[in-house]
Amino acid sequence: MNALLNKEKDLLALLKKASPLVVGFSGGVDSALLVQAAVEAVGNDNVVAVTANSASLATSEFEKCKELAISQGWNWMEVETDEIKNPEYVKNDIDRCAHCKTSLFDALQPIAQQSGSSIALGIHLDDLNDFRPGQKTAKDRGGIFPLVEAGFTKHDVRELAKKFNLPVWSKPAMACLSSRIPKGTSVTVGRLKQVESAELLLDNFGFIDFRVRYRHEIGQLELRKQDFKRIVLEPELRTGIKNKFAEIGFKKVTIDISKFR
Repeated sequence: MNALLNKEKDLLALLKKASPLVVGFSGGVDSALLVQAAVEAVGNDNVVAVTANSASLATSEFEKCKELAISQGWNWMEVETDEIKNPEYVKNDIDRCAHCKTSLFDALQPIAQQSGSSIALGIHLDDLNDFRPGQKTAKDRGGIFPLVEAGFTKHDVRELAKKFNLPVWSKPAMACLSSRIPKGTSVTVGRLKQVESAELLLDNFGFIDFRVRYRHEIGQLELRKQDFKRIVLEPELRTGIKNKFAEIGFKKVTIDISKFR
């Protein structure tokens, strides 16, 4: 607990130094904590939480962003980003995330320049272990990563978010919809909407913490162990999923039994 307290103090000091702040807010626990910590450090008037609304963000997730921001009393705004119009993004190679961050910063920088604000993103130490080309793009465009500088891991993020009474402190990670489409397969609005509809169906069936991977005519499910058991034991559930997925264009439904990603 003392270690977390020290990290909290370091984080607040870093945010004070960087104030005023524009924080990229995607609705997850990482960015939510960063917004709340910034408000704690420098006051609501010096912080703007900005959500990028695009085809790669599920409508339900966008609405959750808005609801959380309003309930917390944050200064919040949305911006439209157009990465889906970029052919380099659409072709979906290993640099897709870099093109997404370029689009994000094209939208955030004019907002930040008006008030002389720093642009902060909710990246933490655990994120540095993955290949994420968007991080380099964000850094090259002047973005700052206060959680990294203060030594926060994902566990630390959740613990401090819990201390701050943020309702998303235990929320499962939610990558963008484009991450459900395999590299080399073009990202299109139609495919993103198909994945979004499939995941909404699973949510309506009562599943928690899942993914639907786009495999052309196949919708591939990634589920928690207990939810995999549900499908095995409940034939009516299997039939319901198969029929509903067929309605949105998936001719076949499979389950990936490898590690959840």
